[in-house]
Amino acid sequence: MLTPFDMAGVRAALEQGGVQCLELHSAATDTAEFLARPDKGRQLSDDSREALREAADATTSGAKGAKGAKGADICVVISSGLSARAVHENAAPFALRFLEQARSSGYTTTPVALVDHGRVAVADEVAHLLGARLVVMLIGERPGLSSPNSLGVYLTHSPAPGCTDEARNCISNVRPGGLAMEEGVRKLCYLVQGAFAAGLTGVNLKDDMPGDYLPFAPAQALTDLTDLTD
Repeated sequence: MLTPFDMAGVRAALEQGGVQCLELHSAATDTAEFLARPDKGRQLSDDSREALREAADATTSGAKGAKGAKGADICVVISSGLSARAVHENAAPFALRFLEQARSSGYTTTPVALVDHGRVAVADEVAHLLGARLVVMLIGERPGLSSPNSLGVYLTHSPAPGCTDEARNCISNVRPGGLAMEEGVRKLCYLVQGAFAAGLTGVNLKDDMPGDYLPFAPAQALTDLTDLTD
């Protein structure tokens, strides 16, 4: 049996860091349906869709100044996926560090969306309804024998329902003993910068991050990131 998603705990950690949150639910009504019907985990419930339509007109703060959530640069979505432990231990600090880097570099953001019983693709619908240009999904990976707390990070440019896996980039195994959190955040910043420079994510966006890369460094955007696509 999967550990239940402590949405309230993750929300409290994010809000303590100054991040506004939205609580949402997929179309899967419980854990049994989430496991038996993956398609329902990829869709929002009707109530959550309505909540997002209302949130799209709410204000959110970014480094470029206050503006409506609709039309923001980046949307971060968090769901427990197949490992709530991974999210409970890693998602809030990862999200806070990434959002700090993104906002200080001038990117605007939506509230962080917390989705119960969600799978990766549900993030596309969330971000699409909020009108975000790019979505970052933090989700618990399928537990392995030695990594029950691995966080997966998925990145999709121009998110919309129907996006498929080849349109995403993935950073996996973010955890103590795996990919260190600071390195995962640095890699995500590199890919986000490349995605906005190239206007895409997925198989044509290469993870060739130089060892001396600094998150969202302007000089980097003008040199190395121009070589990310084939």
